[in-house]
Amino acid sequence: MERIAILITCYNRKDKTLKCLSEIYANYNKDLYSFEIFIVDGGSSDNTPSFIKEKFPEVHLKICNGLFWAEGMREAWKLSETYGIFDYFLLLNDDTNLYPIAIDELIKADKYSLETKGKSGIYVGSTCDPETKKYTYGGIKLKQWGKRAGTILVPNGTYQQCDLANANILMISRTVYNVLGSFSNEYTHGIADFDYSLSAVKAGFPVWVLPFYCGECQNDHGPSWLPQRSSLKQRIKYLYSPKGLAYKQQLHYIRKFFPSEYNEMKIKLWLKTLFPFIWTYLKKINSINL
Repeated sequence: MERIAILITCYNRKDKTLKCLSEIYANYNKDLYSFEIFIVDGGSSDNTPSFIKEKFPEVHLKICNGLFWAEGMREAWKLSETYGIFDYFLLLNDDTNLYPIAIDELIKADKYSLETKGKSGIYVGSTCDPETKKYTYGGIKLKQWGKRAGTILVPNGTYQQCDLANANILMISRTVYNVLGSFSNEYTHGIADFDYSLSAVKAGFPVWVLPFYCGECQNDHGPSWLPQRSSLKQRIKYLYSPKGLAYKQQLHYIRKFFPSEYNEMKIKLWLKTLFPFIWTYLKKINSINL
């Protein structure tokens, strides 16, 4: 029987976190796998930890005040390693609603990878919007290695190999973890999942987008820059913020995987910061891509 460590980071989304956990237990296939859940709470003020302990006492919960998403996932990974060996690590966003067969299908994907590639890999469960049912998160195939331009791989009924993967629903085999470990320490919040999937591909591991949607998750990411009406001080603060443009981490990522676009990225990040009205205009006429 397969053993899965489910890793989650949460912060002030009590209702969504509890719903996410409820669905995991409601759809548990006891004949196929066993699982343990490891949650790192970043210091929620809405009593999320208390409710988790009350409703799901079997969950392994660690409170780490002030941690961002990537930091929390590394802590959850580290915590899981104290509970024995797991065959898979399922990274899950707490605002994601898993479909009933999601975990079963993720395990099935590993069998497919072994049969077709002779090795385990990483498995991407794409998500769609709860209302529109349109794609929100999943996998992206680069048009050319070393260039950021890529194509979103919407589930089409077949397994598709990708290069970039969102970790809203992402299962990583033990084989990959034994080589790559957990997320890079270079990232505190975002980008870590893209770095990890690209590193896996670079190391020769397949990254598969599953044939069908595995869950629902709303894309709540608005514009990735502050408007012109905000002060320059606010915009520069946002430039360096982990939940903003994450300037240093973004440039590290670009230098690592897309070095030919490094200078271009620096210009774009500063353009967003110093002249957001120009950036907004260029985006409207689709003359620039980021």
